[in-house]
Amino acid sequence: MRLDATGRLVYIDIGKDIVPFSPSRFLDAAARLYSICVLGQADQELVRRTTTRRQHEALDTLPGFSDFYRTLIEELYPHCCLAHFDSALPPTRRAEQVTLLIKTCAQDAASLEDQVKHIVSQLAYPASFVQTVLLIDPYPGPFLRQYANSDLPRVQRIALKLQEEEVVDDVWQAPETSGDIRATYQRWFGRDDVSVSHTAIGAPLFAQLWAFDRVATPYVLQCDVDILVARRDLTHDYLADMCTALADDDVLSVGFNIPQATSEFKPYRGKPGQFAPEIRCGLLHLPRLRALCPLPNTVKNGSFELMWHRSVQHAQAVSRSRSLRGGDCRSYYLHPMNSDKLDERMSLWRDLVAQGGEPSEQKGKWDLLSTANWRYPERREALVFLLKGRGTTIAQLRRSLGSLSIQQDQRFGLIVIDDGSPFAQTWHLPLLLGPMHERTTLIRQRRREGYVRNILTAVGEVCTDPETLIVTLDLDDALMSPRVSARLMQAVTEGADVVNGGMFRPDKPFQLYEPDYREPRAKGGGNVWSHLRGFRKRLFDALPRQYLEHKGTWVDDVTDYAIMLPLCELSRQPTFIGDLFCYYHQRIPYSVTRKAAQQAILAELFSLPPARWPDAVAQA
Repeated sequence: MRLDATGRLVYIDIGKDIVPFSPSRFLDAAARLYSICVLGQADQELVRRTTTRRQHEALDTLPGFSDFYRTLIEELYPHCCLAHFDSALPPTRRAEQVTLLIKTCAQDAASLEDQVKHIVSQLAYPASFVQTVLLIDPYPGPFLRQYANSDLPRVQRIALKLQEEEVVDDVWQAPETSGDIRATYQRWFGRDDVSVSHTAIGAPLFAQLWAFDRVATPYVLQCDVDILVARRDLTHDYLADMCTALADDDVLSVGFNIPQATSEFKPYRGKPGQFAPEIRCGLLHLPRLRALCPLPNTVKNGSFELMWHRSVQHAQAVSRSRSLRGGDCRSYYLHPMNSDKLDERMSLWRDLVAQGGEPSEQKGKWDLLSTANWRYPERREALVFLLKGRGTTIAQLRRSLGSLSIQQDQRFGLIVIDDGSPFAQTWHLPLLLGPMHERTTLIRQRRREGYVRNILTAVGEVCTDPETLIVTLDLDDALMSPRVSARLMQAVTEGADVVNGGMFRPDKPFQLYEPDYREPRAKGGGNVWSHLRGFRKRLFDALPRQYLEHKGTWVDDVTDYAIMLPLCELSRQPTFIGDLFCYYHQRIPYSVTRKAAQQAILAELFSLPPARWPDAVAQA
């Protein structure tokens, strides 16, 4: 007996019908409750009926019960309801005095789009710029340390696309007329007798000075298009730090940091004339810079000898002004060598640098070391969740990651793979991971690789312990019970090599998807494909790769069947967690065409012979 919230004394009869919880029994109880209390039917109405229909088919005949039960589940697990999650990121502050200027030339076509999107997405948080400009130097070459052929039309097309997509606000192309060049040089060097856009050794000069004259803000963060920007902590307001360093009247520029061997803040330093402004990536105070003009420079064979930043360095020594270096080590840049810019590993380098995940050999060096040990962090935890997706919304990401953050047992690692989404949809993933970022291997593929390639990477390259249990979770789905990870850890301890858990689908709320591990290939898959699903790394490593192929390529659909069917056939201790709501699976309906293609693949998968261990392994 107990008192309720209103003070009433309530008698509770705990009889023989009180049984351990399971989704199946809960569904039955909910149906009985609905039948009696909502539809007004007799207590025995559901029990006495005899039918050959399966449970979910019978429950579908209860008018309105589908909506009732779906609402009941979502009220019990509110963190699975997408409407509860914000689809926007925290607002940025506007850096009212700063323009971002990205410099490119005619030999950058191959990497231009990816690099501009990388730089803008990495630099535009937590502060946004007044304007983001892409500056094109139309010089046709030959280039100093040339690494690619000149292709100005392609650069112009990509620049226009970037502006149309609002990645940049404006595209400036430097003029090529001698009058414009002479007038600019007159303002900066006090000479109008030079009309060559590059220095005597072929380094760019005119285009950058012409652009500086067009910038409307007092500060400009100017950078080369080939830099790789690292943000170990996206909440670090690097721009505020740099602007603060410019507060002293004698400071002309602040260089963007490079990877340091320490995590400590390095005080900004620089004596008059000691450092030139950082030409690859640095913040300039344009009014102070213009006040130094005319800058010293000499002419050789009709061309200026010094690049603008070296000319400024000479002027600083006389004017007692300074360019600074140092700062917070959470934000920095790396510069790939020209010989490496077309390397197929560039997307790997870009992603690792963006996360601050460069190898230890790179510390203290601003030129990228292509020979260093560039690889994603390994995962050695006993339990690893593999999250994958493409084009996932912020609200879906928050729901999925939030369902992991509420797990009572946090002794798991994470592998998060985005399979080719645009930069604008992936740069914020470290921000959304929050404290879990420290035990996450984040892989952002530049192009779509497909499910099988990604799982081969995750299991074969990232996970290193053969006994790790790898559990998949789509980025647009969520875990339900906060005890899921604890039950998975229990399964690990008890020796399970394949694990499934109860799945709830809001579009099919009465389906329970209990797996049948005995000859699943002959039973239409036996629900072994369903979420939640996981397996030991050693089991996947033993999987013959032909089971993952279809018509000479990797299976690109119904991959859950292709992987789980042979794994269950190899399994010696499959386990089903049937006493929890484990997994909330919400997806849009497939088209008729896709369903037909899936059925054709499934027919072939079901016709394959069961996977078997080699004799020596089986006997062992």
